[in-house]
Amino acid sequence: MTCKRCLADLRPKHFGSDRKCAFDENGNFTPDNWNCATLGALANAEEIDHRFGDESIQICLVGEDMEHDDVCGGFIVLSRYKHRGCCSSAIHVGDFFPPKPVTLEFAERILAAHGR
Repeated sequence: MTCKRCLADLRPKHFGSDRKCAFDENGNFTPDNWNCATLGALANAEEIDHRFGDESIQICLVGEDMEHDDVCGGFIVLSRYKHRGCCSSAIHVGDFFPPKPVTLEFAERILAAHGR
């Protein structure tokens, strides 16, 4: 599957290769991705952004009214190579256990809540 954002911009300007969407045909996250536009949009809506060498982590607030697998609130945490490239994990964490994987549907809802 390719999300609508990846389809709209298959190869960003000044990039040597096409995007590889982070969501499979069922809308589930897969770490076999490269520069997914939806994850990029989530990263741009971040509340916290830290870099450690070539690795970065972005944390995006999930509003208390946003339910995900019967859990409300928390944060989406993205572990990425720099600010582009592969995103090795995309999880929903908070005051609940276990963490939830981020789906395309959930990412779209969070982006809509952030006005993106």
